[in-house]
Amino acid sequence: LELRQQDSRILWHGELREVPMPAGIAVNSPWVDVTQSSPTWEMATPTPYDYLPKPETMDKLDIPPCDAWPSNPPRRNMYIADDLAAHPLASLVMARSWKGAPPVYICTGWEILAYEDKYLARKLEADGVQVVFEEYEAMPHCFALLLRDVPATRRCYDGWAAFIRAAVEDPAAIETRAVTVKARTLEEVPSRFEELSDVSEKEIQERVLQKAGLEERLLEVPIAKL
Repeated sequence: LELRQQDSRILWHGELREVPMPAGIAVNSPWVDVTQSSPTWEMATPTPYDYLPKPETMDKLDIPPCDAWPSNPPRRNMYIADDLAAHPLASLVMARSWKGAPPVYICTGWEILAYEDKYLARKLEADGVQVVFEEYEAMPHCFALLLRDVPATRRCYDGWAAFIRAAVEDPAAIETRAVTVKARTLEEVPSRFEELSDVSEKEIQERVLQKAGLEERLLEVPIAKL
């Protein structure tokens, strides 16, 4: 999508070619802000249904530096270089526009990542992307991969697979919708995308830059142009 937005092609077997778009995107509990800037990552925000450790917990481990981990200078982020943590291709909440993206399926539980996942779902819908968002009541991160026998797991796999099948065979049949799936009854309660998240694009991007230690960018360039 980024290559298409830049009208860029890649050299493939001696020819410049346009990279084809996938039929769809289907993700389970996606991590779309690697800086962990959302308020749900803070110890003061209770997340009783999730098991993911919060940054303060990891800091207490006091892991000694070694050759496998940069220590001079020290690094904040486990999975990416610090100066790239706020890049839109790393933290997807920083993306300016999803216009032209293929259909997207997102599922999440009542977990730490739900905050950023809900924001992304709202952003996708606002940018005109076909999106199916499913929130599972009282479920932790990636519950369907861990809790084999709970009813919500079968419902999650059914919805996930149905979206993938539709994206390949009949994308026009995908209806944009958001639902909360009840834990005991599997009842689907419709949600409005504009009510999934009340955080503004400017606010969430400012948080990311501040958490990444890149506050100076707030002064150098408008958020919309990052």
